[in-house]
Amino acid sequence: MFAQVFSSMADQGKAMFEPAFEFNRIALGQAQKVAEKQLELVNEYTKLGLSQINKAASISSIDDIQAASEAQLKVGQELSEKLMKDASDWAVMGQALTEEWKTFAESKFQAVVKEPVKAAKK
Repeated sequence: MFAQVFSSMADQGKAMFEPAFEFNRIALGQAQKVAEKQLELVNEYTKLGLSQINKAASISSIDDIQAASEAQLKVGQELSEKLMKDASDWAVMGQALTEEWKTFAESKFQAVVKEPVKAAKK
């Protein structure tokens, strides 16, 4: 009898807390994806900045200044394109993360996301 009571309590506890555990798994997984993307971008932009500093430090003549300024135009264009691509990548990631939460909510909280029922006419 006690075994049945404990088994029943364990089953009820699992049913009650499983959505919270899954919520935590999703949140942690998404935080990890975002952190990895942030670190990747920090690394890329840091390398770009340091390479520009090294190029500026190697300037030793008027000709070098002219060549560096011409190169800066190209770097500026490349940086602009990279920023647009990175912003697009963030938007895609945001949509994927939102979809993951929507799927979770629909599967765990069906009463919350159901279509409203029209009121009966009198």
